[in-house]
Amino acid sequence: MLNSQISSARDIEALRQAREAFNQNESYVQRWFMFKMATGYAAISILSSIVIISGGILFNHSDFPALTVTLAGAALFTDALGIVYTVWKVILNPRSVPRLEPVIKIP
Repeated sequence: MLNSQISSARDIEALRQAREAFNQNESYVQRWFMFKMATGYAAISILSSIVIISGGILFNHSDFPALTVTLAGAALFTDALGIVYTVWKVILNPRSVPRLEPVIKIP
């Protein structure tokens, strides 16, 4: 009887630890999703502001010095390319998405 109580206590503790690990993984997945959403919105707002400012300079190129127009074009190109690349590699990469799966394996 004592042996079955110890086994039962171990099983209960193992189940408690498995629940705790799963809850921690679930919390991590939720935080990762919120991070992805915040990064996406930040990227959209940054890219929009760069497009508006650089586009305004490029469309009114006669009002600005040649160096300013060149820098606006370079900023538009590099920032747009950098934001798209970063969002694609970090946020949209399927391998970077954490997955919820059972913590314990049942034979």
